[in-house]
Amino acid sequence: MQATGALRRLVDTRTARQPSWILLVELFIGLGWIRSAVSKAIAPDWWSGAVIREFVTSMTGDGLVWWEPFLDTVVLRVPVGVAVAVFVGQLVAGASLLAGRWLGLGLTVGMTMNLTFVLSGAIEPSVFYLISQAVIALWLYENHRNPEVGRRSLRGFMYAAAVVALASAPFIGTLDPVRVIDDPAAVLTTYAVAIGVSTWVAQRRLARGQEGLLAHQVGGGVTNDSS
Repeated sequence: MQATGALRRLVDTRTARQPSWILLVELFIGLGWIRSAVSKAIAPDWWSGAVIREFVTSMTGDGLVWWEPFLDTVVLRVPVGVAVAVFVGQLVAGASLLAGRWLGLGLTVGMTMNLTFVLSGAIEPSVFYLISQAVIALWLYENHRNPEVGRRSLRGFMYAAAVVALASAPFIGTLDPVRVIDDPAAVLTTYAVAIGVSTWVAQRRLARGQEGLLAHQVGGGVTNDSS
C-alpha cells in the first residue's frame, strides 16, 4: 500500500503542471531521445567515431554551404568527442522531457542537436522534433510563473529564430512544391518564420495579461482608497 501511495504521488506530481497535450508531446519526444541514446550505447561503431565520419561524408553537398566547413574542420577531427557529446545530449534531452524537470535545459540541448542535423542536410525526423519541442517551449515560457522571465525567454527565442531565418533564406535552392521539403535552407526558413510569428503572438498575449493585471490592481487600489 505504501508503494502504491508513493507511486500515485509521483504520478500526480509529474502530471500536475502540464496539460495533457503537452504531456503527450513531452513523453513521445522524450522516449524518442532515450531510444536514440540507447541505440548508440549498444553500437560499437558509434563509440569509434565511424558512424559520425560516415554521416558527415554521406551528407556532403546536402547541407548549408556555410555549415559544411564546420563539419569538415571540427566534427571530422574529433568524431569520438562528437559521438560522446551527442549521446550525453540525447540522454539529457530525453530525461528532462520524461521527468518534466529542467525543461529549459533539455529543450535547448535537444533543439540544438536537431538544428545541427538539419543544417547538415538530415531533415527527417529532426524537423519534426524541432516543431514538437518548440511547442513545449512556447507553452513553458508563455505560462511561466514570472511573466517577465517568460517574455524575456520568448524574446530570445524570437531573436534566435530571426538569426536562423537570415542565415538560411539566402541559400534556398528551390521553391518547387515537390522538392522544397528536401531543401534544408527552405525548411529552416519556414520553421524560423513560424517560430517568430508564434513567439510574437505569445509576447503580445503576455503583455496584455500584465496590462490587465496592472489595471485591475490599480482599480482595486482606487476603490479601496475611496471606500
